[in-house]
Amino acid sequence: MPLKTPQQYCFPYFFDEQEFKKDIVKLGLLCKIEFDKEKGVYKPLQLFDNNGFELVVEYFFCLMVDSNNNLIIWRAEEDELVIYKVFSNGKQLSKKDFKIDLHNYEAGKYELDRDYELTHFITYIRKENRKN
Repeated sequence: MPLKTPQQYCFPYFFDEQEFKKDIVKLGLLCKIEFDKEKGVYKPLQLFDNNGFELVVEYFFCLMVDSNNNLIIWRAEEDELVIYKVFSNGKQLSKKDFKIDLHNYEAGKYELDRDYELTHFITYIRKENRKN
């Protein structure tokens, strides 16, 4: 069986609400997106389930449901990688937060500790003072 790359979303610009809803239903999640007519922009993305789980996703975060049906939410900045992982233990949803300081990394390929429990996760980071 060939591997399929998960659909990635970037809120709010590269974001297909209907496709995203199809992806997150695997976790039992629902989402709510509201448009602020006065400001002319979308409000932050709201994720929730019927058991009291709630999570607000701000602008410019990327999202995807991985092959293990975990929702991975991340934002890469120059000096920090912020990751949220939403997963189910079969009965309820939980969230793990990771912040990875990128000051000690140079441009290139790195593997993070297995403690992050991310498999085949690849993202791009902007580095202003990168070393060649």
